[in-house]
Amino acid sequence: MSVKKPNAFLNENAPPIDSQWVPSWTWSGNTKSVGAILDENKGVGLGFDFLRLFLSVVIVVDHCYQNFLGDRAPTFLVQPALYTILGIFFALSGFLVTGSAIRTMALPTFISFRIIRLAPALAVETILSALVIGPLVTTLPLHDYFSRPSFFTYFGNIVGHVQTVLPGVFAMHGEVDGTININLWTLKPEFCCYAFMALMMLTSSLTKIRMLALSCLFTVVILSLSIFHIYDPLNEHLRWHLLFYAFVLGSLFYLHRYSIPVHLGGCIASFVIAVLLLQPDDHRFAPLAVPFLVYVTVCLGMWRLPLWAMLKRGDYSYGIYLYGFPVTGMLVYFVPAIRNVWLLPPVALLATFTVAFASWHLIEKPALALRKRLFGKSKVIVHGGGE
Repeated sequence: MSVKKPNAFLNENAPPIDSQWVPSWTWSGNTKSVGAILDENKGVGLGFDFLRLFLSVVIVVDHCYQNFLGDRAPTFLVQPALYTILGIFFALSGFLVTGSAIRTMALPTFISFRIIRLAPALAVETILSALVIGPLVTTLPLHDYFSRPSFFTYFGNIVGHVQTVLPGVFAMHGEVDGTININLWTLKPEFCCYAFMALMMLTSSLTKIRMLALSCLFTVVILSLSIFHIYDPLNEHLRWHLLFYAFVLGSLFYLHRYSIPVHLGGCIASFVIAVLLLQPDDHRFAPLAVPFLVYVTVCLGMWRLPLWAMLKRGDYSYGIYLYGFPVTGMLVYFVPAIRNVWLLPPVALLATFTVAFASWHLIEKPALALRKRLFGKSKVIVHGGGE
């Protein structure tokens, strides 16, 4: 099959780059390709909404055990299972964001989409945490709280300068002393991934061949560093390297979506292999688990997974991500009796979902409506489209 030279992303009159890379064959029989399923559903992955929501819920439950109960988490929540969850999140992001980049075809539009989707809700969470939640749960006098440098720098979250602590908050819990929202640490690698995608767009490098070469390079480099113990891929401070790797592979899977079959047996086998490679006592081969995690993510995204009717009315996963930790902390702070293994997780989930529901309908959904007015409805896919 001959390959044409791709056009630049900033050329508005050029045909979509991705259309020039569609192979002349697809998977036949009962096994459909990822691309065929997306085409049948107008570009929407039917299972992505459920997947994001499920993973967000698991993270909230994990923080209940690990950070606020002091009890050992269930075996399915301990390392390296938590990396599996984060790896799936970033693989999903790479897959969907690449689709967004190809559909928008213009770098300014792509950047605007990212800002409008993430910034409004993040700004509200930052302001509420610093000005409302923080003063309520800090052990410091309010004068000291409002005068500490970390109070002022916390507002840097709004513009991408990530910080997870506020002066004296939740000081009654040793493991989270000063931490107002531990989830925000993943924003830094996420922003790095968006910058990488913007660079690929700017240089017209978002093609199968170049992304494949880059993915192979990442595999060799990260695996070599891991095998020779130059760094621990599951170390808390370096984990973002593998998250970025998952994002890149998610992007590669999107570009090859017409060549990737969606197969239940392959999905189960890939998950088992990933679990075997993510051994808690030997992290050397953790990078090899990432491609299998990406395949599992993409397969789950193509299936129509169950979702309650109420949950279909909005994408609440981002709100759960933003508010899960501070809401759980406030519950434990004001109602100490709730620190029960069986009581805290369901109550924290209910309270978090209530706040996420309000965040979606009052902040996120209106922001998306503004985006539609600015850029047109044809380029906006709210659910499962990654934009």
